[in-house]
This record gives sequence, C-alpha cells and structure tokens, in this order.
Amino acid sequence: FSSPDPGSRYHEGGSGKNYNDESFIDTEYGKANRGVIDGHGSEFWGVPVVGYIQLREFRPDLLLMQYTSNVLIEYLIFQDSPRWTLHLDVDNLVVRYSSVVARRTYGDGHSGADMTASNTDGIDLFGTNVHVHDVDIWNQDDCIAVKDTASNMLFERIHGSGIGLVIGSIGETAVSNITFRDSFLYKPYKGIYMKFRTEEGAGLIENVLYENITILESQQWGIWIGPAQQVDQFNMLGPPPFPCNAQLCSLCWPSVPMSTCKGHPASQFKNITLRNINIYNKKGSPGVIIGSDSAP
Repeated sequence: FSSPDPGSRYHEGGSGKNYNDESFIDTEYGKANRGVIDGHGSEFWGVPVVGYIQLREFRPDLLLMQYTSNVLIEYLIFQDSPRWTLHLDVDNLVVRYSSVVARRTYGDGHSGADMTASNTDGIDLFGTNVHVHDVDIWNQDDCIAVKDTASNMLFERIHGSGIGLVIGSIGETAVSNITFRDSFLYKPYKGIYMKFRTEEGAGLIENVLYENITILESQQWGIWIGPAQQVDQFNMLGPPPFPCNAQLCSLCWPSVPMSTCKGHPASQFKNITLRNINIYNKKGSPGVIIGSDSAP
C-alpha cells in the first residue's frame, strides 16, 4: 500500500486538513504527497460516553489484514478510524513514513471528551518479523499495541500521543523479542505500557527492550507494567459504577476510594529492559509496576 509520488510536497488531504501544518508532525515524510484513508470515525463514536455504551466494540477497523505475509505499507495517512486503525496479523511486515490520526478535537492533549473516541488503537500487530519505523500517531487509545503470539518486532522513531507504546493486552499466550527505541511520546495518557488481560489464564511477555524513549508530560503514568487498567466493557453498568468497574484493575485506581488494582495471579514478565527512558513534566507517578501476591 503506497501513495503515488511520495517525494512531492504534501498540501492537502481528502479531509481538507493540511497535516503538514500540524506542529506534532515534524518529520520529512510529513511533507510528502501522501494519500488519506478516512474512516469518518465521528459517525461511529457518537456522543461522548453515550456512543460507546451504544455500540461498544461493534465498529469496523479501518484496515484489517489477516493470514498475510510480505506486506509494505508506506506514505499514507489513516484518519479517524471507527475502531482499531491498522489491525495487522502479518508475517514479514514493514510500515513506514505514515501517520495515524483519530481525534474529536484538535486540542493540545487528551481531554475527557477526546478519550471517549474509545478503542481507536493506532497500529495493532500480531505475527512475526515486523518493522515499523518513522511513523507518527495521535489517537485516543494504544498508539502501538503488540498482541498475542507476536514475536520479533522492531519499532523505531515513533512519534506518538495516546496511550503509548504497548505490549498487550496479552492473554494465555507468549510474546517475545520486542524492541521499541528512539521514540518520542508527547502528552501521552500512558507512555510505556505492558499489560495482561484478566479474564484468561497465564501469559508470558519476555525479552523486551525499550530504549531511548522520551516521554513529555504524561497525563497519567509514564510507565505501567502489570494488569490491563481498563473498563470492563461487558459489565459497564455493574457495581462499582461505570467507568470504575473492572475485573482486576479499575480505571479509577487509585484516585477513587474503594477502587482496586491487583496483579494477574499467573502471568509473568521476563527479561524486560528499560534503558535511557526520560520522563519530563509528568502529572502523576513516573511509573507503576504491579505484581501478584500469589506469584510475586
């Protein structure tokens, strides 16, 4: 997938917005003549909060590829996906010189209203032998999410703002040999985020390197290693009330009294390296690591 004439100047996309003028995009490929794939996400997001309760996960992904190999995606803008933007189960994949945008507003950050464009993940990846580089992402969920059974993936020079550079959520599977390096996160909700799902058995995340990552003004946690901190979409109105209900780790923890967060009782992290991680002007704690009382 490639936009024609990538070397020419980029002026205006199909939405009428000049992405070359976005201060967030300061890379040379931001000036290229790139095609736009527009998902018209606002029609699916609906009214903040209410829209998610109405549709939950019953929304389409913008680009879905499964059981596929040897793919190159370059010089494209993926805009306002109803749900996940790139859902890629691909072996031998390269994604480069592209952008993901999913925004309710063009404010400088992620307001409560912005974050209700839920599950607008940037790039969700299964498979093996993946290289993603020189990509910028502004969305309201995981910027990049490495998913179940993934292995041998390298991410470089990612500019992101959303819920960060993520491994997870992982269920009863193993993920191994994942590297994120030389990347910048601007006002992310979380920065570095590794998480296990709570509804499944033991999982494994091993041989992971995060290196040379700058996180500026994290809105919640700079680093989170533990269970998935999220709303239980299947019991959104159960006690305690939405959005604080969860199976193991409440989205409201620790700010709301009686909210709880417990580590997964059986899943494991092994050989995790964080090297040269710089967190500036954080709003909350620089990091959280949550284990299990039964398997510390």
